[in-house]
Order: sequence, then structure tokens, then C-alpha cells
Amino acid sequence: MDVLLSHGYFLDEDAAEQQIMRPFPPLGLLYVAAYLAAKGVSAGIYDSTFGSRTGFLRYLEDARPPVVGLYANMLTRANVLAMARAAKERGAVVVLGGPEPVNYPEEYLARSVDAIVAGEGEETMLELTRHLLGGGGHQREDVAGLLFLDDAGAVHRTPARTLLRELDEIPFPARSKIDIAAYLQAWRARHGFAALSLITARGCPYTCRWCSHAVFGHTHRRRSPANVADELDQLCLAYRPERIWYADDVFTMSHAWLRRYALELDKRRLRVPFETITREDRLDEDIVALLARMGCAKLWIGAESGSQRILDAMDRRTNAARLREMMALLRARGIETGTFIMLGYEGERPEDIAATAEHLRRSAPDSVLVTLAYPIKGTPYYEDVGDRLVRPRGWNWETSSDRGNTVAGRRSRRYYRFAQRWLVSSAMLSGERLRPSGSLWRLVRLALHAAIGRIGMAMTAWRREPDPRPSRRGGGWPSSEIAAGAPFDGAAETYDRDFASHPLGTHLRAIVRRHLAKAFGGGASTTILELGCGTGEDAIWLAGHGHSVVATDASTAMLGIAGAKAAAVPGGGSAGATGKDAGVTFAVLDLSAIAGDSSDGASESGSHRAATPAPPPMPESETMNRLPTLFDGAFSSFGALNCVPDRRAVAAFLARRVRPGGRLVLVLMGPFCPWELLWHLAHGRLADAFRRWRRGAPAQVPGGAQVRVWYPTPYRLARDFSPWFHHCYTASAGSFLPPTYLARVVEGRPRLMRVLAGLERIAGRIFPFTWLNDHYVCVLERRP
Repeated sequence: MDVLLSHGYFLDEDAAEQQIMRPFPPLGLLYVAAYLAAKGVSAGIYDSTFGSRTGFLRYLEDARPPVVGLYANMLTRANVLAMARAAKERGAVVVLGGPEPVNYPEEYLARSVDAIVAGEGEETMLELTRHLLGGGGHQREDVAGLLFLDDAGAVHRTPARTLLRELDEIPFPARSKIDIAAYLQAWRARHGFAALSLITARGCPYTCRWCSHAVFGHTHRRRSPANVADELDQLCLAYRPERIWYADDVFTMSHAWLRRYALELDKRRLRVPFETITREDRLDEDIVALLARMGCAKLWIGAESGSQRILDAMDRRTNAARLREMMALLRARGIETGTFIMLGYEGERPEDIAATAEHLRRSAPDSVLVTLAYPIKGTPYYEDVGDRLVRPRGWNWETSSDRGNTVAGRRSRRYYRFAQRWLVSSAMLSGERLRPSGSLWRLVRLALHAAIGRIGMAMTAWRREPDPRPSRRGGGWPSSEIAAGAPFDGAAETYDRDFASHPLGTHLRAIVRRHLAKAFGGGASTTILELGCGTGEDAIWLAGHGHSVVATDASTAMLGIAGAKAAAVPGGGSAGATGKDAGVTFAVLDLSAIAGDSSDGASESGSHRAATPAPPPMPESETMNRLPTLFDGAFSSFGALNCVPDRRAVAAFLARRVRPGGRLVLVLMGPFCPWELLWHLAHGRLADAFRRWRRGAPAQVPGGAQVRVWYPTPYRLARDFSPWFHHCYTASAGSFLPPTYLARVVEGRPRLMRVLAGLERIAGRIFPFTWLNDHYVCVLERRP
């Protein structure tokens, strides 16, 4: 054996394909093997589709080929690199081909790869193999269409190879070198029929901006109708498939060729049902009729989007409205239809996705495949968004695929998963309605899935992929994600009127104060740190009960009002005062500024450090460094911590400021508020109904400013604090009482308000009310 050819796709590692089970032989490798054999070069194939990694290694050991050629694409990168390494370790020269390696020559050539074939592989592989085997008179530099490292370690590219013009001169794929029976058996076991593939042409002349043309370029070269019919005749005699897959990019590209091919099949009395792909602009009524006469069982059409604006941005050169007409013609001729949809393309807006949903509803295809746009290196789309690529967490070039990349500023993958569910279910629902024997249960199930997709989109509409560009990053927490003081300054003047002094706010505050009294009672004076004190209502109340309070907030306007209130109360303290006897000390503390502290928990002993992890250092503001080192407890009222994305950092800060055994009373807004959910659903506002389920959802602050808000569950909050604090209990503060912005529902009904407040007292510690509420109170204790 002179050359061993293989690829990196293993069916037993692809759970999705195992469910679909539509495998086809690797035609590219089979063409190269046939071409080499015709020119006197012995080529073997290890077909990894039904093989295994250990099987490939055994084959290498037994055959010891001097040259190993591997086909690689973005999905098989990791496997191909592992196979290349194994071949190199056994003394083989490793050559790669396919669409992926030419985009990353430096990376591949630095990892056990000796050369990369750019473009079509037959002639380049023949000349390179002859050079490597010591014949043919070629030097490596003379082989066109090749990439390799020169003596200086730089990538050397030889001139591009001219593409093959006479495709009829290429031998048919060497199918006899692999186990075709395994493919036929897999198909028949899953679908009841077997399918085999062939191609009638190479290349696509269209210029869709997201599509890679790395192998065949922008050309379109066809085999003769007689040559294709000869191969089909051979396939039918040798393997007897029940269906053929024409694996062309655009099968109906040439209408004249298609008519000649149909006549050739008629002359030979060959009529095998087939499936293939085309475009809207290469169909008309006559071609649809011809396809039906030829035995077309299913035709896939690349729609990509139902929005003409997006199609134009893609440079698709197709018409969405006309596509629907072609789908109707195909259905009328008894041909099943499938379509491809691409979501998330640059510039896509919600109305474009809605247009796609309407397009699918009206066209009612039998099958829909939805993908999320991913930039392929070497394409115009990649050039457009390459500086905004976002890699998934834990990304590693060797083991990851470019398909996992996304684009900064685009909506999240979760949003698009819901969009995919909506689109596919809506399309299938329309198709089910057209069937005379449609199942009522299937109709209901599809309608439910479509609704779930639509609701999920509304819940995740505000989530965006992060921007990786250095100019958009800063140290610590981004200021746009933190409740810095400025947004709340505008709400300071009306805060007491709208909440603190409002009857509904008074009831809610009374609930919280019962938990404060329980946590910090017992008659002993304690020092308490309050985060997000607002206008100081609770700080003054705590001081009135004998506690020394350091009340902090990011808003200087809020602190100004709080200081004026405290100064008017005997023993209440004043802004800027310090010391235990002051009652209340006010200080500016923006949680976004908490980034480290030289303290490690004050007087913790060695045994204490062994019991719980030491919180990481985190510098604080100059004001806080002048205040007491340790507090007996801490309190965060009505949503201050909801404006912090990294609650664990706050937990670490409090772990250094609260003595062992000290308690925290944290009041947060939860993600499941029945009042809010039902109110907005009743008014048809899905996005508002599920806004709390979004991460970093934008919220309007009185005065016009906007902040981002996170809504952790009690479980998540306790988990964030668990390294340093033990969870004591959780109680409701708003399961029955509505949020203050819905106060009009209970205003003027004092008896109803008292009843609801009584229900809060009775059921506040009972699940599920501890989770179903506007606010909840979480009490934790500092671990020893």
C-alpha cells in the first residue's frame, strides 16, 4: 500500500446522527482513491464511519503505509489531529485535505501534519505521493495546490492548481474499497429503505456570504448526462439501493442538462426515487414537473430566511415569496419538501424571525433544519464579524470546533434554541393541518411546543453574547451591570412616597423587621452593616432598638436624605459620624467598587480557616477601611443584591466583615412572582411576564435611569454564600401582597391589605411560598 486514506468521522460518537441514521459513504476520499489507483498508486481506505479509533490504530500497525491522507472539516478537527499524530508516530508522512485545513495552515502544520492539499485533491495528491515515494520527477515546491512549512518554519504556498475541467475522465468513486453493505443495513434498519449518494457536478457559482468555497471554488462543472447515468446504472446493479441522494450543491442548476439527463434515464429505463437540493431561482413549473417524472421523492430548498431583507444581506439572490410558490408546486406534484433556515445572521431583528415563522407557516414544508449562523474562516461573513467572535467557555483550538463560536452582541444561544423550537413546531403544525388524516394529539403537541418556543424567546430576548474586544472590557464588574449610585440618585426624592411610606411598603417592611428582630434580638447591642440602605428607614429603626449601624449605599442622594432623617431623630446619628455611640453611621459603598481587602477575616484562628475557605482578598473603598473591622451581623434590604451579578464576591466581602456566628438578613427579589406573572399575562405582555427569568434583565428606575437586575432563587443565593455562611431559613415577603408598582390593585382596600398581610405571616415560611413571591428573606449565619 502506497497511501492510506481516511477521515475523522466516527458514527458511534455522534448521538444526533445515530438518531437520524442517514450515513453516506465519503465520496471525496473514494474519488481520490479511484484516481490514484487508475494512475498506478496503490491506495487503501480506512472508513471511520463504521470504524473506531482502535480500529484505525490497528490498521496503521498492520499496513504501515508510508503516506497517510486525511480528510478534515471543522467538526472532525480533534479526531483528525489525533489520527495524524498516531500516523506520524508510526513513521508516515501525513497529508490533509478538505475545507478546514486551508483556513488554519499554521495550526495544522504545527501538529504532526506535513502538508495540506488546497482545493481538489486528485491531481495534487497524485503528484505529492509520487514525490514522496521517490518517483515522478516532482519536487515538493513544484506541486501546485500545496501548503507546507519551509526551512524557516513559515507556511509556503505553491501556486493554486487549475481545477479539473473534464469530470468524465475521473474514475467513479472506489466504493468497493469500503463496506457499502454497512451503510445499506443502517438505512434499511432505520427507514425501511437504503440510499446511496452520487454527484453530478462540482462547485457552486453563487456568492452567499456565509458559504465556504474552499475546495471547488465558485465554479460549476458538470459531468455528462451519459456519464452520470452510467454510474447510476452501476450502483443499481451492484447494490440495489431504493433511493439515490444527488449530493450536488444545486441539482437543477442547468435546465438543459437536466432535460438531457432525464432523457438518458428514460432511454435506459432507469427510474430510482431520489432526494436532492436546489434553489428557488432554479425552479419553475416545467422543472418541477420534470423532477416528478424522474422520480424525485423529496426536494430540499435553501430558504435560509423568510425575510427578504436578510436574504439580500446574505447575497442569496433568491425571493422568499416565490419560494413559497415553488413549495406549493412541489406539493401539488406529490414531491415532499424540506428547507434550511439560518438564524442569527448579522443584522437579524425579531421581525425577521417573525417573517421566517410566517414564511414557514405558509409554505408548510415536510422537514425543516434550523442552524445558528456561525462564521467560517475564509468567508465574507467571517470578515464582517471576525473581530467580534466569542469562543465558548473552555475553548481550545485542538479540541473545539468553529461551529461553537458565536458573535458578540447577538442574542444568546438559549434565545435561538427557543426560536428554533418555535419555527420548526410552527412549520410542522401547518403541515399537519394540511393532512386529511392529521392527528389531533400531534396538533396539540406541536401547538404546545410552538408556544413554549415563543414564550422562551420572550424570556431570553434581552440576553446578549458578551463583547470580547479589549476596548469593551474593563477590570472588575462592568459598570453597566452594577447598581452604581447614579441611576438611583434620580429616585431618591420620591422613594419614601412611592415605597417606604406607602401602606403596601409599610406592610412589607414590617415583615422584614420581624426577621431583623429575630436575627439581632436578645437584648444585646450589636454592630450591623447594612448594604443598600436607601433613605435609611431600616438603619434608623435598628438604631432605635439599641444597635450600632453602619448604613451604606452607592447613591449619594439617598444617603443625603437618610442622613437628614437620622439627624432629626434623637440618638439616630448623622451622616459622616463614626463610633459605636453614634447610632447610625452613613458611608458611600458601591458594591461594584469592592475588589479586594488586606484583611483576611480579622481574628479567625487557624482552626477556623481549616473549617471554611478563606475569602479572597478584596480592596474596599477608603471610607469602609476607616469603619469597624468586624460586625456582629449584616443586612441587605429590598433588592440591593439583585443589582450585583457576582453575589459570591459580596459573600466573600461579608465573610471578612462579619464575625463567626454573626447573621445575615438578605432581602432579594426572586424569579417567580405570581402577581407579576399573572398580571402581565392577562395583559398580553409576555416579555414583561417572564422578565425575571432573564439574566441581567434591564429594569427602569424612577427618574428614567436603567439598571440591570439578576433574580436568584433562594437555593442559588444560599449556594453562592455557602462557602462561608450556613443557611438558616428562607421566608416570603410578597407571596400574597403585590409588588408596589401594582399597589393600585389593593389601594383603598385596607381590609384586603390586612388579610393579605396576615396570610404572609401564616404562610411565609412554608414552601412553595418561600419561592413564589415578589421578595424573599434569606437568613444565614457565618460559619465558625
